[in-house]
Amino acid sequence: SNLLKYCVENGLSGIEFMAGIPGTIGGAICGNAAPKDYSWEGLVLYLQIIKDGKIHKIEPQFEYRKVLNLPNPPFIVLGVEIVLLKTSSEFVKANIKTFLKRRLKIPYPSSGSLFKNPKNNSAGKLLEEVGMKGFSINDAALFEKHANIIINKGNASYRDFEQLVNTAYFAVRDKFSIELEREVKFWGGIE
Repeated sequence: SNLLKYCVENGLSGIEFMAGIPGTIGGAICGNAAPKDYSWEGLVLYLQIIKDGKIHKIEPQFEYRKVLNLPNPPFIVLGVEIVLLKTSSEFVKANIKTFLKRRLKIPYPSSGSLFKNPKNNSAGKLLEEVGMKGFSINDAALFEKHANIIINKGNASYRDFEQLVNTAYFAVRDKFSIELEREVKFWGGIE
């Protein structure tokens, strides 16, 4: 949201598709987070990361929900170079409003889509078909309006989310023989 605010103030266009998507720039780029039919490809010239005490400059090669040529974690994104189009603040604001109107309104903290879409299928549709829409374990839940959106209704713990993810994963695998891949990354297991 801070980068989008900067883009509005300076009339820079190209990443309005990120409006309403939670996360950081580094995380969004490393996960190629974007709405359907959008990508960071063509916008990011390079990523600068630190891994094992060394700084690396990477020209990212994007694929659905990932960058192919990133090293295995852990690493830290230090910086990125993004190419944007100089335009008017009004144009950028209008584009952001258009994307926000399309976005699902989620009244809870959310990290967005839980699973990546399998090839030629929809994770949300599969989860809905196995009864996961609105399913919860304590305060960890899948959203009532979209079965692939993971939310925290208040005080969900790491264990609640782990159990929710496993329940959803096995429900789809057992019914459709499809193994969903997580889009959300869980770190640590610290309560």
